[in-house]
Amino acid sequence: MTDALEGRTAAVTGAAGFMGQHLVRQLLGAGARVVAVDLAPLPQELSSHPNANGLCWLQGAVESESIQEAAELRQADLLFHLACSLLPSASSQAVIRDVRENLLGSLALIERMRLQGNLQRVVLPSSGGTIYGLPQTTPIGETHPLEPICSYGVTKLALEQYLHIFERVHGLTFAAVRISNPFGPGQLPRPGHGVVAAFVSAGLRHEPLEIWGDGSITRDYIFIKDVIDALILAAVHPQSLTVNVGSGEGLSLNALRRQVEACLGYPLVCHHTKAREVDVPANVLGIQRAKQALGWEPQTSLGEGLAQTARWMRLHLSHIKN
Repeated sequence: MTDALEGRTAAVTGAAGFMGQHLVRQLLGAGARVVAVDLAPLPQELSSHPNANGLCWLQGAVESESIQEAAELRQADLLFHLACSLLPSASSQAVIRDVRENLLGSLALIERMRLQGNLQRVVLPSSGGTIYGLPQTTPIGETHPLEPICSYGVTKLALEQYLHIFERVHGLTFAAVRISNPFGPGQLPRPGHGVVAAFVSAGLRHEPLEIWGDGSITRDYIFIKDVIDALILAAVHPQSLTVNVGSGEGLSLNALRRQVEACLGYPLVCHHTKAREVDVPANVLGIQRAKQALGWEPQTSLGEGLAQTARWMRLHLSHIKN
């Protein structure tokens, strides 16, 4: 898997984010040169990487002319497009901004890299949590109807469809990777950024957990290392494909709370709030296609993933703002 990346140049947008930093580290470790794009400055964790001399950091917005004209991006033959300026919960309140920045900005970047550079393949981390909408069956396979109920999901779906057009018209291959709910070290406990990080942080601070509704909402949680492995396998796959990446198993918020309690070793206090309209009752992804097409399956149990997350959070909790 990693041998196929050695010597290649990969562009990564959203490189300073939770998933982005993990991806950049693994790409550098595999011997790839990385051109990273993010609004944030280069994180210390990446600047100290042993292969940091293979990293070029471009600070700016994906949709900006200065980024899209950057000569360094023209060298990339592979694009991991992680950048997104809105969370699912906020996207439907800002649909014009969502379309302008996350759809039009993304398409402009891909088109510019295709026309002016060496771009051969696009890897899009899509949204297994929003693109399907209200599930008709679970687990949800890739052939399930696509009926997103928030702007975030509509934008991800539109990007997937445009990637089909880029392939048909221009021969640009792609991988649309529909990810469930990633978690792990480095995920900050910010609103809308991941319930696992929020639960672990609140537990370590001995603060009440905030649970939406009655806690029966069921999700599919996948450890970040497993997600990155899937993205890289999708990147080096010879054909275009669309795959789900998740654990394949559902867990309610109440059950997740119990798992976090078992990890930390003490009971947690819960505070129930009104259920959010953006949340579907259950979302569990079927991952058979990823197993068959990529030879991938999750390697990290929920318990081990929570333990690694808690260890990281303990080390960094004093520096993390509530």
